[in-house]
Amino acid sequence: MCVNIQQTFNSLSYYTAFIEENEVIIKGRDIPSREPHMDSAVLDSLWFQIILDSCSFLDEWDSILGVKTEKKFRNRILKVKKTAAVASRAVRSWKDLRDFRNEVIAHNFRDKTYNFTFDRMAHYDCPQSHDELWYLVNFIDRMANVLANEFPKKSADILKEFPRTMGSEEHRANRKSLQELNELLKKVDKEISFHKEK
Repeated sequence: MCVNIQQTFNSLSYYTAFIEENEVIIKGRDIPSREPHMDSAVLDSLWFQIILDSCSFLDEWDSILGVKTEKKFRNRILKVKKTAAVASRAVRSWKDLRDFRNEVIAHNFRDKTYNFTFDRMAHYDCPQSHDELWYLVNFIDRMANVLANEFPKKSADILKEFPRTMGSEEHRANRKSLQELNELLKKVDKEISFHKEK
């Protein structure tokens, strides 16, 4: 989880630097013209992914290091929690982190009463700048490192099992064929056209 958060932040940093420099050439080629909101969509997606993964990390941290921990690990878990307590408190100092995840990201800008939250975006107490995200990512990184240092073998085993990337051989073998998806899209378009004509 922490690896994903760091990678997403690195992507956000790279893309932010790229658009701030307003470069128009990559590897000798002009960049195709972009839609007006494309940069915003990419940046928001990366920002939202960091918040989403951070909340998932906290959920797993609380679950794995919670009261139901096996007795044989109890002292080691207490040591981890004590060592990482300052970083954990720093992350949790953003009081609206989970509300932002739930209302803005998961429920498309709607709160529990289904009211839109657009007008409250700037008022959520959660990271809303590149600098704040950097600190969030680094606080979580410190927490993960404390845990990994206490359980090095288990951490190494988890990293070996980490899901392969989208372009891996395993993903290519299991994906639908593009031809199959294209035929399905044609069927969808035909069905929609049929209903429009009625």
